[in-house]
Amino acid sequence: MRQKKRLGILGGGISAVSLSYLVPRGKFETTILEKENTIGGLARSFNKEGFVFDVGPHIIFAKDKKILHWMVAMLGENKHRLYRNNCSFYRGRFIKYPFENGLAALPKEDLFECLYHFINNNFTGEPKNFKEWMYATFGKGIAEKYLIPYNKKIWKIDPSKLTTDWVGGRVPKPPIEDIIKSAIGIETEGYTHQLHFYYPLKGGVQSFVNNILRKAEARHGKNLMIVTNCTVVSVIRRGEEWVVMDNSGNERVFDILVNTMPVHVFVGKIAKFISKETRQDVLHLRYNSLALVFLGLEAPKRTDRFAIYFPEEDTLFHRVSYNDYVSPHLSPKDRSSVTAEITYRPGDVISKMTDATLTQHCVHELHAKGIIDRRTVLLKDVLRITYEYPVYDFNYAPYTKKVYGALTSFPNLYSCGRFAEFRYINMNDCIKSAMEIAKKL
Repeated sequence: MRQKKRLGILGGGISAVSLSYLVPRGKFETTILEKENTIGGLARSFNKEGFVFDVGPHIIFAKDKKILHWMVAMLGENKHRLYRNNCSFYRGRFIKYPFENGLAALPKEDLFECLYHFINNNFTGEPKNFKEWMYATFGKGIAEKYLIPYNKKIWKIDPSKLTTDWVGGRVPKPPIEDIIKSAIGIETEGYTHQLHFYYPLKGGVQSFVNNILRKAEARHGKNLMIVTNCTVVSVIRRGEEWVVMDNSGNERVFDILVNTMPVHVFVGKIAKFISKETRQDVLHLRYNSLALVFLGLEAPKRTDRFAIYFPEEDTLFHRVSYNDYVSPHLSPKDRSSVTAEITYRPGDVISKMTDATLTQHCVHELHAKGIIDRRTVLLKDVLRITYEYPVYDFNYAPYTKKVYGALTSFPNLYSCGRFAEFRYINMNDCIKSAMEIAKKL
């Protein structure tokens, strides 16, 4: 009889690496299977010509103090604490983020409409969708000038076709006192749970994941194995065991299996034990993809601003980040970098644009808006992420219930992470999910 249970983790992102640390010591032989040549998933970084880019800008924060304490401890000495200095770009002006906390910087007519409709909100009844929720919560002015156009860019769908299931923890309603203060120029802060955040001094967000892995290896020793360049092609159920086959023909057998891969990949392609009906059900879960345009610049580092949000339709990108704000070590000396984020739907117009076209658009629009000087661009790169945003349309609730009802019917099978669980969650929530699974093991 085996003394230790065999635990298989599919995927090597932040959820997987955190879980590998958190599992009870001495009770498991844990194996992480990762298709890329390095661990990290969406929380990884890469170096190109001396510029370090995160795969999507990341910050380390959490409402839950226990989770935050754990994350900070995992960072070790390689960390510093920063103030969120973000803004929105609206009609040629930089408006403090979140938009409703920077109303005084708006043109006077826009300011009046935002303040008036927040105070005199004529929406009645319960909102039936996300669009109605924005009107009910913020009033016509803020909703139409910022929230609705910005969310159209993110979700690639009219907000009336989205539910309100996800907004409570992500888009809090500001108190009326803050709106009035904001309108007359008295400093206020919104989304205070992320007002201050942590970030690694060196190595990008990858160093955070690497630190967790080092601590996991020290904690579990030879009972933890990391296998990279390993593409899982099938999972079957054989008796009470899970049998995992990779693209090299290797077969690995586990007592417990944790999936951190996108549910569309796991259910749709890999999990051979899943019914045809469930494979069809997962196709009803809509998601958006993300193109990241990375630019290295021959320009001084910007340390006065981090992220800029773009609600207006003249740009494809919805957010641009000055990467050097979070660390002076992400660019070579006398150099700097920015990352532009562009959401798209598989098969839509943006998805069919070439990388060169996306880059050209970003450079042109960022130059036109004074964000960069195009003459300083030294480096260009594009990375596309297929699975980035779960879309909370009206298919979301019934079909997640069916898909995860089917998955949870199998013993010793767990889902962990944003796209494995198909929830719009951040790193801190992924770690919390890993903690909850570790308690069950």
